[in-house]
Amino acid sequence: MLRTMTVRDAPNSALDEEMSKDPKVFIMGEEVGEYLSKNDEE
Repeated sequence: MLRTMTVRDAPNSALDEEMSKDPKVFIMGEEVGEYLSKNDEE
């Protein structure tokens, strides 16, 4: 099932999904952090 999300939320969702599948996956870079989306606030 497809769901509607923002351009910012799409890569975050994909990263979260892949990191959940494989503990060897991690993120490196500047300004890496968690941001709440409008849907997360509800």
